[in-house]
Amino acid sequence: MHLTVIETRTPIAIHFNPIELTAEHLVVEIGASKIDNRTTSNKTIRADQSSNLFFAVACCPITHNNNAHNTTNNVLDISTALMQLKDFVKDNVLVVYKLEATDKFTAIKQLYHQPDNPTLNTLEIAKSIFKDKVQDYSISRLLKLFEIYADNKNALDMASSIAKLFNELAQRDDFSHCHYLE
Repeated sequence: MHLTVIETRTPIAIHFNPIELTAEHLVVEIGASKIDNRTTSNKTIRADQSSNLFFAVACCPITHNNNAHNTTNNVLDISTALMQLKDFVKDNVLVVYKLEATDKFTAIKQLYHQPDNPTLNTLEIAKSIFKDKVQDYSISRLLKLFEIYADNKNALDMASSIAKLFNELAQRDDFSHCHYLE
C-alpha cells in the first residue's frame, strides 16, 4: 500500500447519514472507522475492534429556535456528538466519499467542515485512477468494481465501506496528486 502523503497519521473513514428530517431538526447518524495504514496488500483492514469504530446519532437544529429539537436517550445534541467525534479522530486524516454539490442537506455539508482535520476524498482519488474508464462514480458502483460487499444500513456501515474502498485505492495510487480538503 502506498500512503506517502499520510504515513504519519491514521486515516479515518467518516460518513454522515441523515435519518430524520422535520421542519425543526435533522437527525444524523455519524459513523467513523479507523483504517490501519500499515496493512500489506495481502491483508484485509482490521477495523472491527470497538476502539477502531465510532457511531453516534445526533440532532441538528435547523431553525434558530433553541427549543426546536427534542432529544431522546439515544440521540445526542450535535455539539456533544461532534466533541466525541473530534476526540475519536484527534488530528488524523479524514477519508470521505462525497460530492458536496449533490448533497441536499446543508446541515450535512456543515458537519463535514466541523473537524479541522485534513481530508481526502475517495471520489477524487477514484476519478484520478480511472480517468475516463468509468462512467458512474457512485459509491455503490465503485464498491462493486472492487468486489466489496457492503451492507450500508447505517453511517458506520458506510464508513467501513469507505475504509475498504480507500484500502483498494491505496494499492493503486500514492495520493501524491491529492490536495487535502480544507
